[in-house]
Amino acid sequence: MAAESEKKENKPQAAAQAPAEGSAKSKPKVTRMTLQQVDAALENAQKHMGGHYSTYAQSLLAKRAALLNHPGPVPAKSKRKTA
Repeated sequence: MAAESEKKENKPQAAAQAPAEGSAKSKPKVTRMTLQQVDAALENAQKHMGGHYSTYAQSLLAKRAALLNHPGPVPAKSKRKTA
């Protein structure tokens, strides 16, 4: 009986450890990447996929272009009226 209760206790622990391992390997979303992260991901895609032909690499290239062409944050408009 003691062996059965130990088995029951070990099962929830194993299930709790599995999601933690998967979440450590997750990649950030392309829409939230910085320019440095995009460049690193493009180098990795070139190395492992042999080019920029995949949908992932194409979205990285589009994000890189958007980051390079974006002028930066837009200043807030003043509410003060000028005469």
